[in-house]
Amino acid sequence: MRRRVPRACRHTIRAVNEALRELLTDAVAQRQLPPGTDVPRLARAVRITTDGSLLRWAVTGDGDPAALLHDDLDHLLGRTP
Repeated sequence: MRRRVPRACRHTIRAVNEALRELLTDAVAQRQLPPGTDVPRLARAVRITTDGSLLRWAVTGDGDPAALLHDDLDHLLGRTP
């Protein structure tokens, strides 16, 4: 399957992942995330959460995808109980 993914898609995925790591690194520097946060691991968790939230919405069609994504990311980042 890996060979079938177009080069442009792989490039886009890498660019999104790099941008996410930069945003999270900035958030740590601005103390929006705790010092010592494992940025690469958190970036991966954010991507997995994003992909899973949108896949769940695509399969079920339940709710607003933006609201579902927001809720799941808030939970991942510890902003909700």
